[in-house]
Order: sequence, then C-alpha cells, then structure tokens
Amino acid sequence: MQNTQDSPVTPSRAPSMEQLPANCNILLLNIGKMVKDSDSYIREHPLLCSGCSATCSKLNQINDSKTWTCVFCAAENPLSNDNIFKIREEGDELYSGDPLLENEYSFGNQSMIIFCIDISGSMSVTTELSQDQSNDYNIVYKSRMEAVKSALDQTLDILHKQHCEKRVALVTFSDQVKLYGDGLKEPLVLQDTELLDPDHLKSQGEDQPLPRPLSETLHALKEKIHCLEESGATALGPAALVSIAIASKSPGSKVIICTDGRANTDLGNLEDISEEYAYQSSKLYYSNLGDLALQHRFDLS
Repeated sequence: MQNTQDSPVTPSRAPSMEQLPANCNILLLNIGKMVKDSDSYIREHPLLCSGCSATCSKLNQINDSKTWTCVFCAAENPLSNDNIFKIREEGDELYSGDPLLENEYSFGNQSMIIFCIDISGSMSVTTELSQDQSNDYNIVYKSRMEAVKSALDQTLDILHKQHCEKRVALVTFSDQVKLYGDGLKEPLVLQDTELLDPDHLKSQGEDQPLPRPLSETLHALKEKIHCLEESGATALGPAALVSIAIASKSPGSKVIICTDGRANTDLGNLEDISEEYAYQSSKLYYSNLGDLALQHRFDLS
C-alpha cells in the first residue's frame, strides 16, 4: 500500500557565511584589563583610518610595511616606519592619551564650531521665571532669544578659557540666512531666490574663509550675538545646508543648530508636509544633509 503522507523534508542548512574580521556593532572590552595591565598602556594616539576613522589594530592587513587596509571600509592608509611598532601582533591594545599630543591627535587647529542660530519671530516668545530676592519672589520674563544669547555668551567664554585657538563661526536664519563667520567682517546675506537653490547655498558656504582663532575673534562674535533681533520665518533648511558646507572643509568640526520650531520656508519645509510628496521631499533633503556630515567627518547636532 502506498504511503500517501508526505515524506518529511529535511531542512537544508543555510549556507555558511564567511566570518567578518570586524563587526562595528559589537564592542568587547575586558574591564579588568584596565586595572591589571595599567603599566601596559600605549601612550601614543592610535592610527586612524582616513576613510572612516576606525583604529588600526592586529585585525588589519599590513601591506609590505607601507600601508594598512581598514577592515571596516577597505580604505588603504599609509604606514610609516615610526608607526609599525604601534600595531601589536598579540593581545589587546589599550591607549592612553597624552595631553601634550592632543593637538596632533585631533584634526588639527583647522577644525571649527559653527553655531547656526534661529532668530525667527517665534524666538521673541517669553517664559515666566521666578527669582528669589530677599525672600520676595519677583516674576520676570525672558525670551527664547535672550536665553540663546546668554547661552552663547557663556559657551564662548568657556571655549576661550579652555581652547582659545578653537575657530568659531556664526550663522543665523529667519527669512534670510546671514553668514557672520568669525564676526570680523560684515555678514554675507542670502535671501529670496538664493534660498531655493541648494547648489548656490552649498557653494556660498564652501567659499567662506576659515575663521580666525577665538583668541582673536571673541569680542567681535559677542558683539554680533548681542545685536541679534528676532523677525521673519524659519529658513532652517537653507541655513543647515550652508553651515554644513562651511564645516565640510574642516574634518572634526561641529555644527550646532539652535531652533525653537519647524522649518517653514520652501527648501526643507517641515510645516506643510501633509501631502506625501512634500513629506518625502523634506525627509530626503535632511537625510542627505546627515549623509554629507558623515561623509566629511564632522558632528551635526
């Protein structure tokens, strides 16, 4: 009699995948090493990949003692005779930064901080604050613009005290975008149809000169910040692109955007996105800005 039941099928084993030499999603660190091997720190800064900033280690392939290949992005990096000793063949590597080498380890003194500040009309909105003076509570009001000015003023003082050679640039946006740079010259004003052309905005940012060190520009920047006034719409999209273009020339830079609301001008509009095409367009625009920051190796917040 023929068996009408289906024969059991042995599941096929999934094809084995070649083990990757490195996985950027996993960090395995033996904390005990930091105590037991305290005398085995490498008091040098690690070799960083020019493509993705990963650290060179025993996992990397050394090519004729002249270059090393990154296991994360496959970029080929130069290797000098002085640096070969940093790569151990066995064991873990624990680096301890030397303050005297901090400038060499960083991206150099060319990196900068760009403050991209919203000065649109909504920044005039005030918040009620309470102050205790002689046990009597006095109600005071402070606008968002005043709060940002105060924060910038304090931040510049701290930077000047701790890193006076840091380069700082200022960009503001309302229905215009103003590029103050280091504050030593009159700002470049971008407006009207200029704010609709991404290529034009990008080129204007890239053409900006490198800011002077904060030791030379502190007072000029503070004066420009003190004179800021609220008005107009929120051209966040164009301002973000210009700021990113400025930073793209200097790896290791930071773009810090301060805003209280949504972009509501044409390029990068986030307010009128009820239609699917408008939503997808704005989503793609800001995704591309993030990719640009990643490509040029600087922080965007």
